[in-house]
Amino acid sequence: MHISLRNYQFSEGIKDDVRGSTVYGVNEEQLGKIDDLIFDEKTGSIKYAIIDSGGWLQNRRFLLPPEQLRQSSQSEGHFEASYTKQQIERFPALDEEIFTSEERFDEYERSYLDVYAPTSTGIPGQELPTQSPLSPRFLKFQEEVARSRKQSAPAETGTSSQKPERKAG
Repeated sequence: MHISLRNYQFSEGIKDDVRGSTVYGVNEEQLGKIDDLIFDEKTGSIKYAIIDSGGWLQNRRFLLPPEQLRQSSQSEGHFEASYTKQQIERFPALDEEIFTSEERFDEYERSYLDVYAPTSTGIPGQELPTQSPLSPRFLKFQEEVARSRKQSAPAETGTSSQKPERKAG
């Protein structure tokens, strides 16, 4: 089952939290901040980052696979993605209902993958470097999540009783 990180309880705090980091698109256009992460409950692997647009996008939040997020070369502690706001506007609206069942998540993911396609900047000499499969910071965070999460089910209330601190850097 895929769940959001905010619905999970941790046995200890997370130190290198990527949530709160800014995501920049093509030409350093601010796309939003990492609001949450979707991960596979069984393996602990991060499936998507939920990006909060801060209001420029009508449905406000969208997903990006962590493989598409690279350490920002301009802003330490933040990330870059090879997308424009116009490309992201084509993504399907993100609704928390996708977390209520595996079928809903799978249906949403299919509609998302229909429009999602990794891109480049399209500007010669401005190609963003790719990292495989995750940026070092995402790898470190994923390892912390896997190490710190309890083996029990997510909290029934939808919120964690021990909410990890969010760090912007």
